[in-house]
Amino acid sequence: PTATTTLRTALFYTRSNMWGPVQKVAKISELLILIARDLDIEGQCKLMLVSKQFFYSVGPLVWERVPRLDFLLKVITGTEVNLSHPQDSQRPYRKFTEIAITLPLNPNLARYNIYAPWVQELEIFAECSQDIYYAHRFLNLLCGPALPNLRRLTAHTGANNMCTKLLINFIDMFMSPSLTEVRTIFHKRDCATYTHPLCVPGFLKKVQTTCPQIQVLEFYPGTYRTWTIEHFTLSDQCLDTIRSFSSLCSLTSTTCLLNSKALSILGDLPHLESLGIRSLDLDYPIMDEPLFITENQFERLTDLRLYSIHHQDIKILWNQPPIARKIRSAVVQTDPSTAPDPFDGLADGNSWITSFLMPLPIRCPRLRHLILRMGDEDAPKFRTSQEVQNILYEPSLKNIKIELRNTCDADDSEDSEDEGSNGEDWSYNWNV
Repeated sequence: PTATTTLRTALFYTRSNMWGPVQKVAKISELLILIARDLDIEGQCKLMLVSKQFFYSVGPLVWERVPRLDFLLKVITGTEVNLSHPQDSQRPYRKFTEIAITLPLNPNLARYNIYAPWVQELEIFAECSQDIYYAHRFLNLLCGPALPNLRRLTAHTGANNMCTKLLINFIDMFMSPSLTEVRTIFHKRDCATYTHPLCVPGFLKKVQTTCPQIQVLEFYPGTYRTWTIEHFTLSDQCLDTIRSFSSLCSLTSTTCLLNSKALSILGDLPHLESLGIRSLDLDYPIMDEPLFITENQFERLTDLRLYSIHHQDIKILWNQPPIARKIRSAVVQTDPSTAPDPFDGLADGNSWITSFLMPLPIRCPRLRHLILRMGDEDAPKFRTSQEVQNILYEPSLKNIKIELRNTCDADDSEDSEDEGSNGEDWSYNWNV
């Protein structure tokens, strides 16, 4: 029978006090989980209500991934959740929601302690700005991490009324030794907001001391804004902290990684397979010093993602054989028509693309997939010449899947998991 039929049968037997004939079957947790996997979130939640056996069998599946913080904290009796929808055209979302979570002064954590071990993934911000009151009372009652089995913690940037320090406080609340992924990510429709530079040392130190098995790390420090924009660079203390992340497989951040000292440390990480760098300012190149990567660095690097990086910086990275020879997939987003000095007018972008593509088979012998995004998101579309289009069909490039796109046509969701969830399908979980 289908999962839906089985669910209806279970509900029928329960309501008619005829549970006995199917009791033996109901005790097979593996079967219940198999049935639950075929249901949507509403059906799974209803299945949890059938019996105590169903509740404890299906619960870990339903609560494995929580897409919004208020859904989790609402299991604490007495928690109040207020939702508002400001009519503000400047918000990054059409249906922007502000959520205020008020915990009881003396919270009873009996129910919370049942659900908390089931949660393995948590999103703090899913197209909603969230605030929480009396969190200290809640944290003081815990005997350990708030979510002891949490493996993935995600926070979206872009909440206009959520300052960086508050966002960092949310992340600190749910830091756990079980975590392997900590990400502050961009939603594809986000306004650009970043982690304040002053928060970065403490954030990295917290990851170092709390998450010894960290494998995926994503964070975006902002810039120091005075009379001019000063690009943030990682201090020696921050670099020493990153050096200790021996299990790190994927790192994504800003151009604070784009200098010889930082790249040298990243190159020595034994398990680093994926590196992503996102620029805050496409008009100016970042690297102003020689870069030399040794042969024994970046030994496992296979994926390189460069977003809004100046084409001069891309060329410097691509001219490093220890990097170029190892990568199998790459995303390169740049405006090749940007001149070294923005006041000099436009450069010949098609010439840069040609010089970039033609040496690829020799320079990157393992490369199998390349996405090239040309142009600036705020500028008119960049038009490639017929010569460049013909180059894509060169026999020497036949083993590389090359996708040449215009930046304003790109969809970040194809390259990363930056979209997150809107939590709408989770409305049935609030009262389970």
